[in-house]
Amino acid sequence: MRRAVGFIVYLLILGSAAGAGVTLLAPQLLSQASGFYASALKTGSGMVGKYMTIADPNLQYYIVHGYLALGAAFLLVLIYAPYGLLAKRIGWLKPRTREVKVGVLGNRKIVRTAKKNLKTGDFRSAGEAFEASGAHREAIEAYLKGDLFEHAAEVYERTNDPDKAIEYYEKAKSIQRAIDLAVKVENYALAGEIFYRNDSKRLAAEMFERGNQPARAAKIYTEVEEFAKAAAMYQKAGQPVKAAEAYSQAHHDERASIERIVASREQEERVRGFAVSAGELYAEAGRFDKAGELFESGKAFDQAAAAYVKGGKPELAAKAYVAAGDLMKAAEFYQTAGNRQRAAEMIAEVRLREGKTAQAAELFEDAGDMVRAGELYEEADRPADAARVLAEAGQYQTAADLYLRAGENAKAAEMYALSGDYTQAAERFEAAGDVEKAAQYYEKAGSFYRAGKIYRQAGGLDQAIEALQRTERGGGEYREACALLGELFMEQGQLGLARDRLKEATSGEPVGHGNLQPYFYLAVLDEKEGRIADALAFFEKIQAVNLQFPGIAEKIKDARARLKEQGPVGAPPQAAPGPAHVPPSARYRLIEEIGRGGMGIVYKAHDTVLNRVVAYKILPETFRQNPTILQRFTSEARAAAVLNHPNIVTVYDFGQDGEKNFITMEYVEGATLKQVLASAERLPLQKAAKYFYQILRGMEYAHEKRIIHRDLKPSNIMVTKEDRVKIMDFGLAKIVDEATLTDPGRVSGTLIYMSPEQIRGEKVDLRSDVYSLGVIFYELLTNWPPFFSGDIGYQHLNAPVRSPRERFSDVPAAFENIAMKALTKDPAARYGSVAEILADLLKVVKITKT
Repeated sequence: MRRAVGFIVYLLILGSAAGAGVTLLAPQLLSQASGFYASALKTGSGMVGKYMTIADPNLQYYIVHGYLALGAAFLLVLIYAPYGLLAKRIGWLKPRTREVKVGVLGNRKIVRTAKKNLKTGDFRSAGEAFEASGAHREAIEAYLKGDLFEHAAEVYERTNDPDKAIEYYEKAKSIQRAIDLAVKVENYALAGEIFYRNDSKRLAAEMFERGNQPARAAKIYTEVEEFAKAAAMYQKAGQPVKAAEAYSQAHHDERASIERIVASREQEERVRGFAVSAGELYAEAGRFDKAGELFESGKAFDQAAAAYVKGGKPELAAKAYVAAGDLMKAAEFYQTAGNRQRAAEMIAEVRLREGKTAQAAELFEDAGDMVRAGELYEEADRPADAARVLAEAGQYQTAADLYLRAGENAKAAEMYALSGDYTQAAERFEAAGDVEKAAQYYEKAGSFYRAGKIYRQAGGLDQAIEALQRTERGGGEYREACALLGELFMEQGQLGLARDRLKEATSGEPVGHGNLQPYFYLAVLDEKEGRIADALAFFEKIQAVNLQFPGIAEKIKDARARLKEQGPVGAPPQAAPGPAHVPPSARYRLIEEIGRGGMGIVYKAHDTVLNRVVAYKILPETFRQNPTILQRFTSEARAAAVLNHPNIVTVYDFGQDGEKNFITMEYVEGATLKQVLASAERLPLQKAAKYFYQILRGMEYAHEKRIIHRDLKPSNIMVTKEDRVKIMDFGLAKIVDEATLTDPGRVSGTLIYMSPEQIRGEKVDLRSDVYSLGVIFYELLTNWPPFFSGDIGYQHLNAPVRSPRERFSDVPAAFENIAMKALTKDPAARYGSVAEILADLLKVVKITKT
């Protein structure tokens, strides 16, 4: 295009010159031209005729004109040659600066390759080819089509277009290269924007600071809480109020910040004096809050308080008065601010300074500072009050000690129980005369012998026997427990069991000071069974060890008198026959009692027909005449007889033997889960999950048979020596019937493990067992049921369950979720079935199926 324009300009110049010449010389030229043309034609024709044998005049005409055309062409060459030299000289014929033309002219093969790569979508190769040919713009276009932003940016950088290069470096996420280039070209503001957009706010602020944009830098320094730097930038930007605010927020260097503000205005004034002066100026302007802050900075607390009062900030005023030491004024303004607690605390501090300790304690109590109140009550020698407020603060152990010091045993016991010191709790309850609670806490403390003694004193023989039977063999109180058990069995007329326990209490040792009581009862047994000589022998041995043993002299006298009536003394003492010699039926031979509960007494027995050991359960004598109990006993047998599962105790037989109703079941050698939990501080989590899994398997099977247990609890679950779990005592179970499941108002079960709907006496379904399973799992994880003291029924109905992880942080969240869902008070929000619990459990723990 440039060459065409140049050639036209050249022709115009040449034409203008020629026109001027023609105008001047036109007459002569026309005359001469006509003559020349005529002469040329004539001469041409003559020459043609002379040198060529062409007679045709027309042909001669064309030949002549041909020669004239050749001459004209030669003339044009002579005209264009100067144009070419001139154009080259002034640049018209220089190569185009557009790279593609140079590429085409310089290396057409590379350009063709680049275009081919563009068509095939190989934008990187196309761009590189264009770059090699020097076609930078085309290279950039190729790179951008392929989203190769970093390559495009590099070309822009090489062609000195830094703004575009930075834009595409940032677009390519090459943030550092974008920033480096921005800094290189000293575009700090752009570098700051890039840092800010990429959440490097501190570096962004530094860039704006270098780029002389202090207001922008200050704002960003504030965002990153570098208030001192922000203040310096605000000062540089001419914004002193914002600078002051920023310095005041720099809590780590507040004093220095004030000094910086002062230094910029008044070098001679001390920092504190300037702060006060500045505060006065703020106060005059009506900026009381800022005035108060500056007064406080200058330690002028009275003035600060006055400013806050004028500014309608009574609580800030109160704090300033506290700093000024005027506590009564502080109390007044705390009261105005509605903060009665702090007001009371201020007055309490005043009374304490006046030496009125008890009054101060009462005021601190009113203020809700129970710990401080407790300390002062104790200092004022009011231990009961100190205990009361410290109990509210959750300091149960200290409260218990103080109640004990005040002579209030019952309250001390409650506090010891809350602190987890169950032995002390039991002793204090015992001292307070609350034998039932004393026995319960002795059991919790694992002191089953002492619990048994208390239960016996309270007349709870069954509870006493159950507690005594839990005494650990080999423990320090085991012999005493056996001796007391023997005595209780004697009172119940179970002489065989009594003899077994008493013999274990003596451990086969000769009569001595440590076993006089069990030997005495063994002698009494002999006496009851008619073996007077044996009884007398034991009585005499006891008297030989302890002449003053209570009642021994009378026993010896009576025995001798009876022997005298019978005649001569017979053979030496022999062991009295145990219960094995007095079978309750022809088939079952009782061996020993192994447990008892509200629905019956369980014996270890021998089935003489099938020659196997069984568990033989009969109703206590006191229940035999109760038709309701008998009906429930029969219901237990029928419900349990249909269950046959590895995790359920098998029922073999049930019926009536004389006046006794009985059930025979699989004999499980082991301990109840209640005993297992009592014997360990806390089960390992893996073992807890294993036990719970087996319980779930058994209950899943029972529910499939449409049977609800309704009395699930650790004492109804056996753990064998092989660690297999077996559920027993479906004594409260009943075949599910939508219409007749439970009579409204009737509550059956054990309260600690009972569902809310069961407590209310409502109709229950399988989800009632789900709730009880939740309680058991909670206890397996923490060693304690969710509710175990106080009004348990009320707590099941209304109180939230404390998180297991609050008790023990190592409880897995998944285990906690299972327990808490099962313990939901609304049945509709619980697990709908045991199978659902199993599924959740197996998601988080791998258990070998048993």
